[in-house]
Amino acid sequence: MLQCKGDSCSPAYVVRRRLSGSELLVDCSYTSSAIRAPLDGVSSIHLRRCLGVFLEELNVTENSFLSGLDDERRRAVLRLAVRRRFVKGDILFHEGDPGDTLHMLVKGFVAVRVTTLAGETATLTVLRPTDFFGEQALLSVNSRRTASVIALGDVETMTIDARLFSELRSTDPSIDRLLADVLSTQVRRLSDSLVEALYSPVDERVKRRLSFLADAFGESAPCLRVEIPITQEELSTMAGTTRPAVNRILHELVTAGLVELARGRIVVTDRMALAKRAR
Repeated sequence: MLQCKGDSCSPAYVVRRRLSGSELLVDCSYTSSAIRAPLDGVSSIHLRRCLGVFLEELNVTENSFLSGLDDERRRAVLRLAVRRRFVKGDILFHEGDPGDTLHMLVKGFVAVRVTTLAGETATLTVLRPTDFFGEQALLSVNSRRTASVIALGDVETMTIDARLFSELRSTDPSIDRLLADVLSTQVRRLSDSLVEALYSPVDERVKRRLSFLADAFGESAPCLRVEIPITQEELSTMAGTTRPAVNRILHELVTAGLVELARGRIVVTDRMALAKRAR
């Protein structure tokens, strides 16, 4: 749990996790975040590694794919998982590939992209730690990937092979309820996205997508200022609009002091104010 100890301009957060009886303090500024080491004889690098391991393991055990399982069944599923690592630009899988594994995102961010009928690439969404993807592999032995997934930085996932998961289902039929919950959640998400695309003004859609990305990329360092490594073109496809429309809206936000623009990235300078405009 992260709790704010400071004011909105210079927030400090306390991770409710203790090492040798002393709290880990995480200071967050506009430009960087660093862990202060209050323990004598223990380096800040060691504490940073300990905190990183703790957060990554939390991302595994609290992955939304596993949220409907009790502890015993959660452990049974995790025993099937294999950790995989990727670097920025790696393609985890291509649209049209055979679907044989589910990925639970432990570290980093990935972009989900499809190819349109015109041959262009559209970014559907960005996934963050505790999200999962590739779930259709667990439902059909002949499934194909409906989108490509690309690493936006260093990424780690826990993968579950469809054949091993099928064996687990045969020994524990209650696992089927997990898949039913997953499908139900996906249907609700797609329905919400369709309603928004059909009935929400373009300005609202762009601001909501930008606010979502700011929350996602700022989650590990909860500061007001967040750098988002996506282009205006990618934001336009996520919001279902054109690049000129996104450019106009972003420049309005720049004038309001909420956004800065740079090559290949968008910097949100005030997440809270942006969230209010996105409502």
